[in-house]
Amino acid sequence: MKVFLFVIAVLSLVIISGCGSSQISSNTKSETTVVPVDITEFITEFVSNKTAAQDKYRDKYVQLTGFVSDRGVDSGYKEASGGEFIGAFVTIGANQAASSRNVQCFLDDEPHSIASAAAVRGGDKITVKGEVEDIQNTSVQLKNCSFVETPW
Repeated sequence: MKVFLFVIAVLSLVIISGCGSSQISSNTKSETTVVPVDITEFITEFVSNKTAAQDKYRDKYVQLTGFVSDRGVDSGYKEASGGEFIGAFVTIGANQAASSRNVQCFLDDEPHSIASAAAVRGGDKITVKGEVEDIQNTSVQLKNCSFVETPW
């Protein structure tokens, strides 16, 4: 029920904000460099050698293209600073088939990012950018994510 209410609220934001561009600009906090990375290679690096991948990508922004497998609201995510973040997320994988190996993107709090999260559907091909944080099981987590390209 909470997810349904979230989707309704966010869709209202979409209508109000007029978010209809296929290229969505973002004012994510000051980023130095965004590194485009193949999603399959990115996930494989973390699953194969978590420590090396964390050293390579820690606190860096990456840009990934993948297929939506899930979206919603997560109240359990905690930033490195220890503060609780309650917000939207989108999970993407390398292909349209469901997989346990994926990237979970916790969205920034920009209205267009949250509205876009409500608009995406399972199987949509999207491009996101975000700051690499950690891996939980076989799901790599990004924070401060925003949409770079969407199907609409």
